[in-house]
Amino acid sequence: MKLELQTSDFAEAAGFAARAIPRVPAMPALAGLLLTAEPAGGLRLAGYDVEVCSTMTAAANVLEPGQLLLPGRPVADVLRALPPGPMTATATAESIRIQTDIVDFSFPTMRLEDFPELPTVPPTAGTVPGAQLRRAIGQVAPVTSRDAVPPVLSAIRLELAPAGLRLVATDRYRLAFRSLDWTPTPTRTGAAASVVLVPAHELSAAATALDADRDWTIGADESHFTVDDGLRRSVLRLLDGSYPAVDRLVPTSFSCTLRADRDELGAAVRRVSLADEQRGRGAVTLDVSADRVTVEGGSGSSRGRQRVPAAADGESFRVAFTASYLIQALQCLDGETAQLGLNPGVGKVLVTAAGVDSYRHVLMSRQLPG
Repeated sequence: MKLELQTSDFAEAAGFAARAIPRVPAMPALAGLLLTAEPAGGLRLAGYDVEVCSTMTAAANVLEPGQLLLPGRPVADVLRALPPGPMTATATAESIRIQTDIVDFSFPTMRLEDFPELPTVPPTAGTVPGAQLRRAIGQVAPVTSRDAVPPVLSAIRLELAPAGLRLVATDRYRLAFRSLDWTPTPTRTGAAASVVLVPAHELSAAATALDADRDWTIGADESHFTVDDGLRRSVLRLLDGSYPAVDRLVPTSFSCTLRADRDELGAAVRRVSLADEQRGRGAVTLDVSADRVTVEGGSGSSRGRQRVPAAADGESFRVAFTASYLIQALQCLDGETAQLGLNPGVGKVLVTAAGVDSYRHVLMSRQLPG
């Protein structure tokens, strides 16, 4: 293999592919970066840990095509440290030499035959603006379960329907629903919706690394989900299992509807929660009246209180929440006015942005203190 390219292009591709390299590989070959050089396709780099495959293509003048496996993280670190400019990479079966006008590095190759076969890329399902899908993933991923018991609760339930995409997440105590438009492939027009369970942590990491200014291509089959920005691609192994029937848990009628400025209410909850020794894990109480909401919280002799202008339809209300859960729900709203649908007693509360139906968040209220 021999090729000419820019150090910055090589470094970017190696850095993206190396994201999939596990810290503790299950087998030595998984610590490697797979390089494939083709005259028509440039230089493609891949990292793989069986659950995630990350690939990126760098523009290159391929003088001699070939394929080899390199020690992933050391090579990525060296490339990241190189000054910008042209470089030459020359490889044999035993080593690769990386040269610029001022630096010269050599690395041994790894056994190519030990590297597992990369997963087949699922067929394309459609395209979606990258910024919108990244935002949607960021809104629902925090609601997935951290203990992964059962494992399906660590996944985002992604519904691909001709009319739109819908992302669903829950950790038993909260629910999040996000809908967004997309452009399905012509073969999906009129077809039934398909549902996949995508690991939330891996999908969030993939979305963070892709270029949000591009349209993203997504695809799915029975075992994998892929997201691609045209240069970078992540292929994620799907989870198996039966996802809870969460739609029936969304409340639809309320005895009180509270509307307040999203940022003002969120800041008040955050500020008042500082008086509680548990901070975000402690409770805050919202005392709702016709034209204001009073946020209270604290523990022991430390107490905090702040009044926020608001409007409420229905009866006066007093309700308690875990502070961090309420803050997170408010942060995920897309509109400026938060709307909370409330009912008496401990139960489900619907948090939305007034006039915006694309995102819904359900969380449980807590027992009132005292």
